[in-house]
Amino acid sequence: TGNKKQQLGGLDEDLFGQVMKTNVYGPLKLSEIFTENVAASQQKKIVGITSGLGSLTLMGKMSRFYYYQMSKAALNMVLKSAAVEYRRRLPRVKLLAFHPGTTDTALSRPFQRGVAPHSLFTPAFVARRLAQLLEHMRGSNGFPALSAQMVQVQQVASSETDNLNRL
Repeated sequence: TGNKKQQLGGLDEDLFGQVMKTNVYGPLKLSEIFTENVAASQQKKIVGITSGLGSLTLMGKMSRFYYYQMSKAALNMVLKSAAVEYRRRLPRVKLLAFHPGTTDTALSRPFQRGVAPHSLFTPAFVARRLAQLLEHMRGSNGFPALSAQMVQVQQVASSETDNLNRL
């Protein structure tokens, strides 16, 4: 139902507001609330979970999810803009736009038919990969991160397909 409410002919303003509030305003407000905590922490990192569908260069021919795609593009802009501000105000705090790839969850199951097995990741694999990226994230913000992160995750996953199947 949400899908049809994100397509021409069935656009739903309330759903649009919910998606934008969840995927854009929520992460922005959380980063504001926790700025001092992050600045005082050892890690000094903020991560936004984005999607390839929010990238103008990565999105394919999918046009069924206008609100979701728009919200993830807006999240990418929020992270990019916030990185500039953090660089000025709190240069040791780093931001990362992380696109986990297609993750095997209840949310993605209806859309997995066209996903190659080596491109479908378990939540455990995605969590490990994010932890590895955060561990090695030094010096600069994770921008331009979206395409590099997605390609990097897929390349690692392709070589670890057997390990993924064991999870």
